[in-house]
Amino acid sequence: MLSILGTWAIVTMLAFPIGFCGLQLITKRLQYEIRYLSSYIVAGLVFLTVYAQIFSLFSKVSAPAFFLLIPLALASFIFQIKHIKEAFRKRKKPIIEWILLFLGILLFAYASSRGYMAYDTSLYHAQAIRWIEEYGVVKGLALFHFRLGYNSAAFALSALFSFSWTGLQPMHCMAGYFLLLLLPPCIKLYEIVKLRKLRFSDFIRIGIFYYITLVLFEVVAPASDFFATGMVFFLVYRYATLTEEDASPDPSADSDKNTAGQESHVPYALLSVLALYAITLKFSSGLMVLIVIKPLITLIKEKRWLQIIGFISLGLIVLLPTLIRGYLISGWPLYPSTMLGFLHPDWQVPAELAARDAAEIKYWGQRIPELGNYNATFTEWFPFWFKAESLPNKGFLILDAVGILLTFTAFPFFAFSGKRKEKDNKKRKLLLSLLLLSITISASFFLWFSAAPLVRYGYAFVILPGLCALGFLYLLLPEKASASGISQIITVAVCLIFAAFILYKGVMVGKDAVSFIRYPYYFTAMPYEEYPTESYTFGNQTFYKPVSGDQTGYEKFPAGPYEFYYSLRGNTLKDGFTANP
Repeated sequence: MLSILGTWAIVTMLAFPIGFCGLQLITKRLQYEIRYLSSYIVAGLVFLTVYAQIFSLFSKVSAPAFFLLIPLALASFIFQIKHIKEAFRKRKKPIIEWILLFLGILLFAYASSRGYMAYDTSLYHAQAIRWIEEYGVVKGLALFHFRLGYNSAAFALSALFSFSWTGLQPMHCMAGYFLLLLLPPCIKLYEIVKLRKLRFSDFIRIGIFYYITLVLFEVVAPASDFFATGMVFFLVYRYATLTEEDASPDPSADSDKNTAGQESHVPYALLSVLALYAITLKFSSGLMVLIVIKPLITLIKEKRWLQIIGFISLGLIVLLPTLIRGYLISGWPLYPSTMLGFLHPDWQVPAELAARDAAEIKYWGQRIPELGNYNATFTEWFPFWFKAESLPNKGFLILDAVGILLTFTAFPFFAFSGKRKEKDNKKRKLLLSLLLLSITISASFFLWFSAAPLVRYGYAFVILPGLCALGFLYLLLPEKASASGISQIITVAVCLIFAAFILYKGVMVGKDAVSFIRYPYYFTAMPYEEYPTESYTFGNQTFYKPVSGDQTGYEKFPAGPYEFYYSLRGNTLKDGFTANP
C-alpha cells in the first residue's frame, strides 16, 4: 500500500508540471485559462503515455526512460513556478473536500494493493507489460501469442512506472491511478445538498460513483478496461461541467471564478484530443471523437484554419504512436481488425487468423461459448445474453434503451426549440451541447454492443446513456413544472434515491474493505499471480507454457498459453517473429 502511494506521488510529481507546462504553451497563445487543476495531471498522463510508446519504438522502457523524465519535469516546474503558484491560489478547496480527498486516496491505495486479479492479467497483461520492459516493440509479437497483439497504450504507461529495473517486485498500480482521477467528481456529490438542486453532471457523478464501487477491488490488475473506462468517465464529466458553467457561470471550488463562463472552443477541442487518447487505451472508445463536432463548428465558423490544423496535429501526435506500435506488433494498426492492413510485412498475423481472433472476442462478449451455438442468430443469443446479466446491469440496459430512444427522437425537438430571448438562447445552447454528449455516448453504446457486448469491456457505455437521458429530462422539468411544484418534489425524490444508493454502495465497499484486512500488503502491493509452467526450446530460445490451462503470470518470460509454432526473424527475441517458414 505504501509503495503504491509512493508510486502515485512520483507519477503526480512528473505528470503535473509537464502537463501544466504543455497546456500553458497551448492555451496562452489561444488566450484561454485552464479551469481545473486535474486537467494538468491528465495532460501530463497523456504526455507520459505518448512518451512511453515512442520510447518503446527504439528501446526497452526501463530505467533510462524513467530518469530522462526527471529533468524534464524539473525544468517544467521551474519554468512555470510562478503560474503554478497562481493556479493553486485561485483554486482553493473547502476543507471538507481536502479531508475527503485524503481519505479517498488512502482507500484507493488500499484497494489497489489487494483484491481480485483479472483472469486476463495472468493470460497476457503481465506478459505484454514485461515485453515492453525488456524489449520495447517486437515485430510480430502477436504471432507468439495473439493476445499480445491487443495493443493498448496502457501497457506502455504501466511499463514506465513498474520499476522492474530496481530488482524489486514490479508495480502495477496505474489502473488505480486512473480510477483516482474519478474521486473528485464523487466528492462533489455533497454539493447537491449545498446547492439544493441537481445538475446534469450530478447524474454522471452518480454513475462514476457506481462504477468505482464495482471495480475498486479489481484495479489491482493492469487491465486496459480500467484505463479506458476511467478516461471516458473523466471526459464525459469534464465536458458536462464545462457546458454547465458556460451556460450559467457558477464555478465549483476548484474552478477559477474568472475563467468560468468563457464559452471558448478551446477546452472542447482539448477534450477532443483526450477522446483520441481514450482510443489509444482501448479502440472501443472510438466514437467518443464525435464530441469534436462542437469545437469544430466554432472553428470553421470563425475560419480559424491554423487552429484546426494545430489541434489535428496534436491529435495525431497522441494517436500515431499507438497505430505504429500496433503495426509493428501484429502487422495491423488496429488488430484484430484487418481494416487498415498495408504492405503485408513478413511479421503480419495472417488475415484469416486475425478475423478468427476478432470473431472469438465478439462471441465471448455475446456469451456464445456458454450458449454452445456458434451459429446463433440475434434472437437466439440476445435473450440468453440478457438473462445472464446481473440485475443492476439489466436495469441499466433497459434504462439505456429508453434513454437512447429519447436521445434520437424527443430530445432534439426540445434542444432546437425555444424563443430567441437571451435566457432561452443560453438554455438552448446548454441543451444542444448536452444533446451532442448524449448522442456520442449512445453511439458508443452501439459500437460496444455490436463489437463485443461484454459489460466489463464497456462499463461507461452501459452506465452513462440512461443516466444522461435522466439528466436531460431533469433539465426540461423546471421549465414545464416549476409553477406547480412538481420540479421540487422530483428533486427531493431523486436526492433521496441518490442518498440511499450512496449509503448502500458505501456499506458494500466497506464490507469488501474489511474482508481484505488480513492481506499483508500494507508496505508492498499484491504481486502478479503465478502459475506452474514448463519450458521448451525453439531455435536457440527458451520459452514457457502453462502446465495446464492457459495462464502463466509475469516471472516466467517469455511465456504464452500454447507452444510457439511460427518462426523467429533472427537470432534474438528483439528481432521478432515471422509468419514465413
